[in-house]
Amino acid sequence: MKKLHTWNTQSGLKVEVTAELILSNTVWCDGDEVTVPDCRIETTVTLEGRGSLGSIVPVARTISGVTYPAYAGPLMISDENYSAIKQMEKELKETPEWIAKMKKAAAAAAEAEKYEAGAAMMAKVMG
Repeated sequence: MKKLHTWNTQSGLKVEVTAELILSNTVWCDGDEVTVPDCRIETTVTLEGRGSLGSIVPVARTISGVTYPAYAGPLMISDENYSAIKQMEKELKETPEWIAKMKKAAAAAAEAEKYEAGAAMMAKVMG
């Protein structure tokens, strides 16, 4: 599943931000290509004429008195565009695949906590 948001910079260059829910990944395993299950959100920023700008950094920067909530490479991302990007990611996090992943992660964390509590108790008993 892919989501796309575009806008033009002040100089007229087109910016494309793509958020995609990746459900499988092909990896190289000692000479064989193997497809493994995956569930991650990958967000890419592309600037016309420049190509990929890497990932979005959610750190505010102020330039010429204007504060931007995030940036990607040299591109400052406005409040409006950053909100649209966050909305795309939110929609991907509402998919059944992502919800199942989060439930599985929560169950694993609960199990790890239970194990750590037992290990701490045994360490206390054993001295």
